[in-house]
Amino acid sequence: MIARCTECGATFQRGDDETWKTLCLSCFKRKKRAESGSEIRTVDHSEANQWKRLYLAASDECERLQAELEAIRAASIDPIMGEFREHLPRLLLCCHPDRHGNSAASTKATTWLLQVKRRLAP
Repeated sequence: MIARCTECGATFQRGDDETWKTLCLSCFKRKKRAESGSEIRTVDHSEANQWKRLYLAASDECERLQAELEAIRAASIDPIMGEFREHLPRLLLCCHPDRHGNSAASTKATTWLLQVKRRLAP
């Protein structure tokens, strides 16, 4: 499970049963050093923040590309599926198992066509 540090905002890995972990390792160590009175060092999260920014930019780009791909698929598949939907009843009659002695191939084809018909139903 990915969690966000309550002090610096960096993300870190924790187990599902470790909800008590609220700090990243760097902040946890800094807090422990401060409690024990030892020297307090500042932690530089700039590299982690840079990776975080890169990750967020990449995920935004990925979402944009997925939306664009879906639009392309919808534009190119709709005319084909409309034509397929028109011929589906005839295809079902042609490959029905009763016409082919209940063969396994015709049963499989009919089953697939019926599944497609259910998915295409408005």
